[in-house]
Amino acid sequence: MFTMRAMPLFPRTLVLLALLSSAPVAAQSCGLTKRFHFVQDNGYRVTVKLTRGGPHQSDTTGSADAGGGQRGVIKDVLLIGRNLSFTIEWQNGTAGRYTGVIQLTSRDEERQWGVVRGTTVDVNHPQSQANWNTEEPFFCSRTMH
Repeated sequence: MFTMRAMPLFPRTLVLLALLSSAPVAAQSCGLTKRFHFVQDNGYRVTVKLTRGGPHQSDTTGSADAGGGQRGVIKDVLLIGRNLSFTIEWQNGTAGRYTGVIQLTSRDEERQWGVVRGTTVDVNHPQSQANWNTEEPFFCSRTMH
C-alpha cells in the first residue's frame, strides 16, 4: 500500500512523495465548499465562489470578491487531503497565491470538519504576505483504507 505524504522542500512549496507502508492509513477525503468567505489579518474579507467545469479537480475555477469593486478570478485550485491551495488574479493586476490546511475542530461518526487557516503571498511581491482563515467549515470523511 502507498501513502501520500506532503513534505516541505522549499518555503511554500509542497512535494508529494509516495512512501511504502504496510500499516492501514486513514484516508482523508475532504470536499471543496462551493461558496465560502475568508478573512485576512490585513483586514480584507473575501467571498469565494467555486465552479467545477468538468470531472477533474483541475477543472475547478471561480471568482473572488473583496468588496468595493475588488474582484478576481480563481485558478489553480488544488485540494489534497486537508491541504488547499489556489491563486486569485485580481482585476488590478496583482495576484495572490493562497495555501492553507483544514484545521479539524469537530467530528461525528462519519465526518470531521474545521476551518482552513493559511498564508497568502503576493505573486509579484513575495515580501507582501498575510494570514487568512475561512469563516465556514470544510468537511472531511473519516474513512479507513
